[in-house]
Amino acid sequence: MPLAALLGSEPAELSKIGSFSPKVAAEHTVLVGIRNLDEREKVAVKDSGVHVFTMKDIDRQGIASIVEQAVTLAATGTAGVHVSFDIDVCDPLIAPGVGTPVKGGLNYREAHM
Repeated sequence: MPLAALLGSEPAELSKIGSFSPKVAAEHTVLVGIRNLDEREKVAVKDSGVHVFTMKDIDRQGIASIVEQAVTLAATGTAGVHVSFDIDVCDPLIAPGVGTPVKGGLNYREAHM
């Protein structure tokens, strides 16, 4: 929900705070390690226009390549980059206390990249 508000979609009570919306441009927003989205979330992410790298992408290309691509996408044409690391992206084997424990997340080495 916080990212949706920053992107200007919803909830309106949050996205309209301040004098402009959106606060963050979708073309400079990158989600890394996405997995286990419900159908509504899949539609919302696809419709948002943000760049998405799934766990399958990480498995195929390696975390270093994905991080390089993500930084390039987020930084090109911007004054800086903000990183938010949601621990839920990690596999419950290395982060057992997460709010949404779903197998298949980042392993210890990937999370420390």
